[in-house]
Amino acid sequence: MRGLFTTGPAKRALVGGTAELYATVANGGPAAVAVVAGRVVGVMCLEVTAEGVAVCRNQVNPDKLERATAQWAASDHGEPLLSAF
Repeated sequence: MRGLFTTGPAKRALVGGTAELYATVANGGPAAVAVVAGRVVGVMCLEVTAEGVAVCRNQVNPDKLERATAQWAASDHGEPLLSAF
């Protein structure tokens, strides 16, 4: 997902606009969700142990993110952590 947030017109055009990053819970653990115009374009889930972050899983496949977008639209997600990339 790091490449998604690299500033540049080509990247913004690829995802359809400016991404906003939100902190949330996904798959029972902490996650970061990237949203463009109400559409989830990326999810990064962390698996945390007593020693720290054990696993970082990313999903950017648009077909797999359709369900996440529907759930996102139906939930209250607060203010973004970051925006205006």
